[in-house]
Amino acid sequence: MHQMLTTAILATCFAASSWGVAQGQDADSASQFDESANYTVTKVLENLNKPSGLALRPGIGKPGPEELFIAESGAGRVVWITTDQPGGLAEAVTGLSPGFLGDNSELQLGPAGLAFIARNLLVVGGGALPDNAGVLSVYLLAADGSAVTAEQINHTVGPVRASDSAANGAGVFLGMTNTELSLFSTWSDENKGWILKSGIEANRLAYLQPLATPKQTGSLGAPTGIAVIPSPRPPFLVVAHMGSFQKPQDSTLSFYVPSSAKLAMTIDTGLNDILGLAYSPTGQLYAADFSREVDAAGGVYRLDDAYKDGQQTCQAVRIASVSRPTALTFTADGELYVTAHGGDGKTQGVLLKITGDL
Repeated sequence: MHQMLTTAILATCFAASSWGVAQGQDADSASQFDESANYTVTKVLENLNKPSGLALRPGIGKPGPEELFIAESGAGRVVWITTDQPGGLAEAVTGLSPGFLGDNSELQLGPAGLAFIARNLLVVGGGALPDNAGVLSVYLLAADGSAVTAEQINHTVGPVRASDSAANGAGVFLGMTNTELSLFSTWSDENKGWILKSGIEANRLAYLQPLATPKQTGSLGAPTGIAVIPSPRPPFLVVAHMGSFQKPQDSTLSFYVPSSAKLAMTIDTGLNDILGLAYSPTGQLYAADFSREVDAAGGVYRLDDAYKDGQQTCQAVRIASVSRPTALTFTADGELYVTAHGGDGKTQGVLLKITGDL
């Protein structure tokens, strides 16, 4: 049984004076831990144009197929499928504007961040109009399943105030996660970024404000993936920082108390360029390592509890080799879906499903 990162992290966050008392495994190079033979990877969709984000639509309270929404950045749209009929690809939002990571016009990763604040209300990070960088747009999805256009916005929030604004430079919303009362997102360029918070009131986003700015995150690098630790309450946020594309194994994790914006701790991962994070239904944390400069290291990794020199860290264990993965999400029954960017070609992107002991 692998050591779950969640329990140890929360124990150290709440400890008054100790940074680790549980006995986890010793951390080592991520390349030495590969369990991909224990998992099955199935190609669900191909010929996608730079897919960069995923969101699972909230259910209707009964078992059955689920609806998965994909930000197809290169095509400027959000599409969706049902998990039992993945060939029935349909458009949800069309006409979105492209977003690029920093000044790199080749690395299109926007629109990327997606989240639902109600069953029919989809949040799209940027992309609605060419001049609204740093804005979250909320769309009321059509009841008949037909597409809405980028201009048919229900409401928006942002950008944050000029003194802290994510709109002062080129960037994209890469990650989103939410609780019942708040939506958390990351806005990043290649070197820095903001961790943002939006209140949810009566099925509307009430504001967009910084939870942490580049000045506060310091040398952590651009925030990318973001997830809520599922238990206990109150929740903690875990944020991935991708580091530099040119420097290997420099991605880190940071842990925040959302109510106070307090940084509880940071740990190294040994991974290259984490873009996505997700918790499985069993409470285990997984990461998508884009690994731009070392393509062979790209993949989906489980992050296990570990210790190094008496300090808590994590052990990255590869469960699937994937070229340039961008986002990941779990269904209620524990199936893991992953988008992969597909390189420089327009239609090389894929949606994958990973099954096994997750």
